[in-house]
Amino acid sequence: MKISLNWIKELVAIDAKPSEIADKLTLSGTEIEGLTHTTIPKEVLCGQVTKVSPHPNADRLKVCMVDTGKEEVQVVCGAPNVKEGMLTAYIPVGVKINDTFTVNKAKIRG
Repeated sequence: MKISLNWIKELVAIDAKPSEIADKLTLSGTEIEGLTHTTIPKEVLCGQVTKVSPHPNADRLKVCMVDTGKEEVQVVCGAPNVKEGMLTAYIPVGVKINDTFTVNKAKIRG
Protein backbone atom coordinates (compact mmCIF):
# COMPACT_ATOMS: atom_id res chain seq x y z
CA MET A 1 0.00 0.00 0.00
CA LYS A 2 1.24 3.48 -0.80
CA ILE A 3 0.60 6.31 1.65
CA SER A 4 1.31 9.98 1.06
CA LEU A 5 3.62 11.72 3.51
CA ASN A 6 1.44 14.82 3.16
CA TRP A 7 -1.54 12.74 4.32
CA ILE A 8 0.43 11.51 7.33
CA LYS A 9 1.37 15.12 8.15
CA GLU A 10 -2.33 16.07 8.13
CA LEU A 11 -2.92 13.54 10.89
CA VAL A 12 0.29 13.81 12.93
CA ALA A 13 2.39 16.86 13.74
CA ILE A 14 5.80 15.70 12.52
CA ASP A 15 8.77 17.63 11.23
CA ALA A 16 11.43 15.19 10.05
CA LYS A 17 13.01 13.97 6.85
CA PRO A 18 11.07 11.25 5.00
CA SER A 19 13.90 8.75 5.62
CA GLU A 20 13.76 9.46 9.39
CA ILE A 21 9.99 9.01 9.42
CA ALA A 22 10.37 5.70 7.55
CA ASP A 23 12.97 4.53 10.08
CA LYS A 24 10.69 5.40 13.02
CA LEU A 25 7.73 3.66 11.40
CA THR A 26 9.87 0.57 10.82
CA LEU A 27 10.97 0.57 14.48
CA SER A 28 7.29 0.76 15.49
CA GLY A 29 6.58 -2.46 13.59
CA THR A 30 5.26 -0.97 10.35
CA GLU A 31 7.19 -2.35 7.39
CA ILE A 32 8.33 0.29 4.89
CA GLU A 33 9.26 -1.21 1.52
CA GLY A 34 10.64 2.02 0.12
CA LEU A 35 10.27 5.73 -0.42
CA THR A 36 9.14 7.24 -3.70
CA HIS A 37 9.15 10.92 -4.56
CA THR A 38 6.32 11.79 -6.91
CA THR A 39 5.54 15.18 -8.37
CA ILE A 40 2.24 15.95 -10.06
CA PRO A 41 2.90 17.59 -13.44
CA LYS A 42 1.85 21.26 -13.53
CA GLU A 43 -0.34 20.52 -16.58
CA VAL A 44 -2.75 18.37 -14.50
CA LEU A 45 -6.02 20.27 -14.09
CA CYS A 46 -9.01 19.98 -11.82
CA GLY A 47 -12.05 19.23 -13.97
CA GLN A 48 -15.74 18.90 -13.23
CA VAL A 49 -17.68 16.01 -14.73
CA THR A 50 -20.72 17.57 -16.43
CA LYS A 51 -22.24 14.50 -18.11
CA VAL A 52 -21.92 10.73 -17.75
CA SER A 53 -23.29 8.28 -20.33
CA PRO A 54 -22.81 4.55 -20.78
CA HIS A 55 -20.27 3.62 -23.47
CA PRO A 56 -22.17 2.17 -26.46
CA ASN A 57 -19.70 -0.70 -27.00
CA ALA A 58 -18.53 -1.58 -23.48
CA ASP A 59 -20.35 -2.60 -20.32
CA ARG A 60 -17.78 -1.25 -17.86
CA LEU A 61 -16.84 2.02 -19.55
CA LYS A 62 -18.54 5.41 -19.45
CA VAL A 63 -18.31 8.41 -21.76
CA CYS A 64 -17.90 11.58 -19.71
CA MET A 65 -17.83 15.27 -20.53
CA VAL A 66 -15.34 17.13 -18.35
CA ASP A 67 -15.23 20.91 -17.96
CA THR A 68 -11.61 22.00 -17.39
CA GLY A 69 -12.43 25.69 -17.01
CA LYS A 70 -10.90 26.31 -20.44
CA GLU A 71 -12.84 23.79 -22.52
CA GLU A 72 -15.18 20.83 -22.27
CA VAL A 73 -13.58 17.54 -23.31
CA GLN A 74 -14.86 14.03 -23.87
CA VAL A 75 -13.20 11.32 -21.77
CA VAL A 76 -13.74 7.57 -21.71
CA CYS A 77 -13.69 6.46 -18.08
CA GLY A 78 -13.56 3.06 -16.39
CA ALA A 79 -14.15 4.30 -12.84
CA PRO A 80 -17.34 2.75 -11.44
CA ASN A 81 -17.87 5.71 -9.07
CA VAL A 82 -17.83 8.55 -11.63
CA LYS A 83 -20.85 10.83 -11.40
CA GLU A 84 -22.02 14.19 -12.69
CA GLY A 85 -20.83 17.14 -10.64
CA MET A 86 -17.76 15.46 -9.18
CA LEU A 87 -14.33 17.08 -9.34
CA THR A 88 -11.51 15.00 -10.74
CA ALA A 89 -7.97 15.26 -12.01
CA TYR A 90 -7.82 15.78 -15.76
CA ILE A 91 -4.59 15.21 -17.65
CA PRO A 92 -4.57 16.68 -21.17
CA VAL A 93 -3.26 14.76 -24.19
CA GLY A 94 0.51 15.09 -24.54
CA VAL A 95 1.33 15.46 -20.85
CA LYS A 96 4.22 13.28 -19.73
CA ILE A 97 3.37 11.62 -16.41
CA ASN A 98 6.76 10.02 -15.81
CA ASP A 99 9.72 8.73 -17.80
CA THR A 100 7.70 5.93 -19.36
CA PHE A 101 4.12 7.23 -19.78
CA THR A 102 2.68 10.07 -21.87
CA VAL A 103 -1.09 10.62 -22.17
CA ASN A 104 -2.16 9.94 -25.75
CA LYS A 105 -5.42 10.30 -27.65
CA ALA A 106 -6.88 6.92 -28.60
CA LYS A 107 -10.05 5.29 -29.83
CA ILE A 108 -11.48 2.91 -27.24
CA ARG A 109 -13.98 0.44 -28.64
CA GLY A 110 -14.90 2.73 -31.48
